[in-house]
Amino acid sequence: MHTSFAVEFDHAWLCGRDFPRERGRALLRLLAELAQSGSLREAARKAGLSYRSAWGALGEGARLFGAPLVDMQRG
Repeated sequence: MHTSFAVEFDHAWLCGRDFPRERGRALLRLLAELAQSGSLREAARKAGLSYRSAWGALGEGARLFGAPLVDMQRG
């Protein structure tokens, strides 16, 4: 018998001097929306960010964690 289930995470952001709490929350909203839509443009809109701000948030997050947060592909 095969049973399927869903896992949901409740997230919080611990702020640091170089990455304030509100930017961290915006990044988490963006990542959550990106996981749902698969489109950065759509995820940015739903997260309340401009497309340019979304790219900036992903870049800041990558610098903070030392690795890309998403594997973006054209199209």
